[in-house]
Amino acid sequence: VSGRFLVQAALAISFFVAELQTRHETLLSHWNHIEDSRQWAILLFTSLASGTAASLFQAQGQKTVPAAVAQPLFSTFTVWSSLFAFLILNEPISKSEFVGGLGVMAASFVVTADLEQLNLSNVKKRLANVGKSDS
Repeated sequence: VSGRFLVQAALAISFFVAELQTRHETLLSHWNHIEDSRQWAILLFTSLASGTAASLFQAQGQKTVPAAVAQPLFSTFTVWSSLFAFLILNEPISKSEFVGGLGVMAASFVVTADLEQLNLSNVKKRLANVGKSDS
């Protein structure tokens, strides 16, 4: 875990606690209706698994792959989030969000097509050596 990640987490927690204090609320006042320990376990798991683990895996992946390769995929994150929210949670997608998502996907495809035309032998070598340098 990087120092930057820890500093960001500490700042986020500090701002959250400061906001609670200005409202004269406690931390548990937002979740006092949750009495079942299974619900707390699910809440903790989903926050840690989807947030922390995803961030750590992404950081590890971006250390091993050049930014020019990783960024087109990473830039589609919000598009995939919106698509899954639409499919799973029935969240509406406005016309402007749809057009923006198409623009992000089109740009990602254009950049990926340009990368395929470049000589990516160094990228292939680095990917082949992932994990070998750790041992």
